[in-house]
Amino acid sequence: MNQRKWIILVNLLVVLAFFNYQIIQKESILQKAKLILIPLAPLDPRSLMQGDFMRLRYDLRQELNYDSYLENENTGYLIVRLNKNKVGTGLRLQKNVEPLAADEYPIRFHYTDRGIRIGAESYFFEEGSGDKFSEARYGGLKVSPTGEPVLIGLYNKKYQLIKP
Repeated sequence: MNQRKWIILVNLLVVLAFFNYQIIQKESILQKAKLILIPLAPLDPRSLMQGDFMRLRYDLRQELNYDSYLENENTGYLIVRLNKNKVGTGLRLQKNVEPLAADEYPIRFHYTDRGIRIGAESYFFEEGSGDKFSEARYGGLKVSPTGEPVLIGLYNKKYQLIKP
């Protein structure tokens, strides 16, 4: 094998190793993490190029004073407290995972020109099942103790997972 083929093979192995590491990391979060439901603000659920999907905008902005925090930081943790239905209410923003009270959970966020981002910002579903997902009121996030979120599905107003 010549040197060019070796370089291509090594690069391919590095890329595959990276993707496998990401998959293992997400699976670990799904197994060990806490389910937190975050209220959604409605957006247009249709894209002609991508098929049926729902752009997600999490409805926590009214509860917190983001502006004073974002003057100094563009990443951090949104600290939430859950009600009996596992719906998270934003309490504050902070730079580090801790300090936390026993009933508080961190969700990692970053600020971009599009606003505050936590977890996935889009949810794709099967063509023609948009009516089911128009009832979505909550994004279901599995959140690790270190605040890493993974979107697992959308939930209706009765706190039930909407199945495709």
